[in-house]
Amino acid sequence: MVTRNVAVVSQKGGVGKTTTAVNLSVVLALRGYRVLVVDCEPQGDASAQLGVGAMSGATRSAGPSACVDVTTRGADLEPQRDILVRGLDVIPASPRFPTRASEARRLLRSTRAQVGASNVDRDYDFIIADCPPTSAPTALAAMVACSDVLIPVQLAPGSLRALRGIITVIERLGAEHGVHIAPLGFLGTFYRENAGPNPKQALAALRRAMGRLVFDTVIHDSQEVACAVNGRPIVLEKPRARGAREYEALTDEVLARATRNPNDKESRR
Repeated sequence: MVTRNVAVVSQKGGVGKTTTAVNLSVVLALRGYRVLVVDCEPQGDASAQLGVGAMSGATRSAGPSACVDVTTRGADLEPQRDILVRGLDVIPASPRFPTRASEARRLLRSTRAQVGASNVDRDYDFIIADCPPTSAPTALAAMVACSDVLIPVQLAPGSLRALRGIITVIERLGAEHGVHIAPLGFLGTFYRENAGPNPKQALAALRRAMGRLVFDTVIHDSQEVACAVNGRPIVLEKPRARGAREYEALTDEVLARATRNPNDKESRR
């Protein structure tokens, strides 16, 4: 299959973004796919959940961010191999992230120039980038470098307002940099069946607004998922738990969508 580069993004933290990126990656590897996780978050939550340490500046040869280097230049970075599961490689978080506007512009120009020039895609079926909030330069660069964007959405009042901001960013980046960027899907998270009407209304509103782009799978608010220890994601720690089963179901949907033509916009509507 053609390598799918997926940026997992949200407009704010605390929506299950990193947990989704990690568990999706682990399930894909368990099913025999070659997966590379790129931790683009400065605090390294994905690295911690996978039981690997942050990358020091000395171990990197060049480039302002791991997510851009690995999706566009590849050769600059050496991933940690077979983490937790055979076939799951990880580029840990790095402290060297651009923060100023001038650095962001330079990073985006560099990303656009390097897209398509990397050989790293030959080694993997999926490259999953766990990104900081969409206002961060590394998140913008990752979306430019990736063709797919997976967006977890906390099912709470006001969530659609945040979604509109992400969609605007995706459309603007695609137009400015001449690349195809599209949502792979929107994933409802922190669903509570017995918490009154708000979660159900938020899910219904999300499905009305985004249609078939919304995954059928919903991730429930779960202490088992939240309390999974670092180095043991829920799909490994408690594979029969509801949260683990939900991430298995999400993986089924991601694989079904990944087999479609990445440039076929009609398939995403």
